[in-house]
Amino acid sequence: MTRSRLELLSSHGDQTLSQVRFAAHNSSLADGIEIQRHGLSFIEARATVATSLLQSMAYTPEDPQVISIIAIPSTFHLGYAASTTAYIDRSVKLVTGAPMRYAAARKQLALYRATDTEAARTVVEEEVAGGFALADHPSFEVDSRFVVGGFNSGIGLGRLLTYLEVSAKSFEPVDFPKLERSLQGLFTVREPAQAVLVPTLVRDMIVGTIESVIMSRFRMMRWEGLRLLGYKFVEDAAEVTIAASTDMAGHKQRIDEYGRLLASSKLFDGELAWLKAYGAMQLELMHMELEAAELEAAE
Repeated sequence: MTRSRLELLSSHGDQTLSQVRFAAHNSSLADGIEIQRHGLSFIEARATVATSLLQSMAYTPEDPQVISIIAIPSTFHLGYAASTTAYIDRSVKLVTGAPMRYAAARKQLALYRATDTEAARTVVEEEVAGGFALADHPSFEVDSRFVVGGFNSGIGLGRLLTYLEVSAKSFEPVDFPKLERSLQGLFTVREPAQAVLVPTLVRDMIVGTIESVIMSRFRMMRWEGLRLLGYKFVEDAAEVTIAASTDMAGHKQRIDEYGRLLASSKLFDGELAWLKAYGAMQLELMHMELEAAELEAAE
């Protein structure tokens, strides 16, 4: 059997990232205040923003967090960050590159000056490989007028995002009107005039969160399947533990179950319809990898 080394790009199959109008940036409350006052400083290709509201929700009253929402300026473009590509080497059953950052999907996004963000990302990665550290690359700034406002961390926000995450992972439709009203009530605008943007950005962030959760779920399922086949995972020169939630028979059953849920779920209507094709493709890849392993074992 011919063996191959596959390059898995984070952007592959992502059909809507170029259409994203708002992105989230997680920070301390103090940093969030500075961002609202002076704008968001960033290094091109460095993971800075996400479409998912499921940012770090680990907080304490002494260290509150804020999720700032940024309207993407026309002068910058949203793409996947550097070092989010994974490589599958079938000859030695090894996954290298950035398997965990790849699986994180839209939580690992960056801003670029060029429209072709993939080409720009590749250039930066080549420069980093040549010794030009990412941290030493030039920094740019999103002007404060593009910072619409933010969500402060708290139990209320945590409960809403937990509901959203659980619903997305189980392919259950979410109550958009109720969720939108609740999130709008928790959002604080930077300037009163920006309040008109809140309904749109809240809807977009809910959709973006669901997209990120679904993409990440399928990618982690694929890693779990490869782990059951004996693959090892290495990221940043350190071995990564992938905890498979079941045995091989159970994994196959779960793939079939996800296929049935994907076909029947009402979650994938409207702007989320593209995820049905994305999920079906991922499940087919999982089936093919398992079948290839079985054929290999039979040789």
